[in-house]
Amino acid sequence: MDKPCEQCGVMLYGVHPSRRFCQKCSDQRNLARMAERRRERGCRVCGASLENEPPQAELCETCRRASRLKSAANATAAKRNRKRKRRETIGSINEKARSAGLSYGKYMAGRARQ
Repeated sequence: MDKPCEQCGVMLYGVHPSRRFCQKCSDQRNLARMAERRRERGCRVCGASLENEPPQAELCETCRRASRLKSAANATAAKRNRKRKRRETIGSINEKARSAGLSYGKYMAGRARQ
């Protein structure tokens, strides 16, 4: 079926009878609807209006800034709290094995089972 786009008037050829808009107008309408839904809902943290925010925004500027600062603080705290594990040298393991009266291989095999 051939018919014009209801918004811009561009002719659509060979389309389904229920099709009302061209692809460009359809995309614009969908973006506008999504933006309107987000504005109605507001910020998902504090509920503030998202009127001057981009369509994909889910947080207001204040909450977005606070979220970034919090995640940066968590990352630095995790980095600070991480302890480096010092690996034992073969010599120190061998000494422990001798003091236990075992060979290196038997000491390591027993250690792997624990």
